Amino acid sequence: RIECYDGEITHALPTCTRELQPCEAPLIENGTRDPHNLAPGDTYTLQCTPGFSLPVTVSPDVDCRAIPGRLTDLGVPAAELSPAASYTCYAGCNMPFTTLSHGSLHPTPSTSGAPYNMGQIITISCFDSDTPSLHRCLWDGWDNEAWPNCTPSGTQHLKLSGLLRSCLVIFLVLILPG
Repeated sequence: RIECYDGEITHALPTCTRELQPCEAPLIENGTRDPHNLAPGDTYTLQCTPGFSLPVTVSPDVDCRAIPGRLTDLGVPAAELSPAASYTCYAGCNMPFTTLSHGSLHPTPSTSGAPYNMGQIITISCFDSDTPSLHRCLWDGWDNEAWPNCTPSGTQHLKLSGLLRSCLVIFLVLILPG
């Protein structure tokens, strides 16, 4: 309550600000919604329930963006989710990694539904190894998350020989008189 007393206002006058309309978090079948509202400019990362995964063609990041020039019924700037407002997580396992260089993955992931189905076994073969790495998709994720690190042939040898060469040069500089 604002009053005038002896020619003075008793409380500071309120200031009015225009708030942006939040985006409601997307609906995620077999996933979690937290937080429920997003401010324009925020990015929401979709999270599936354990044992479920998004298709590889769906990005897990959803943006809340303001719609220029459009106002809501309350007169605040409108906002919307990009690219969509609902998603489905499918039973199965996600992609174990985003890129695999110097190796191969078999079978290739499905582009509809979960990348790999429960019970499915994938084989990761590094080009420089005779022993493939096998992984089974279980109800709560992969049975073995010790993913191989496929490096190009000779890389480790080059690093070691370069280090030895550097040490030899430093040794010679210190030992030989100038």
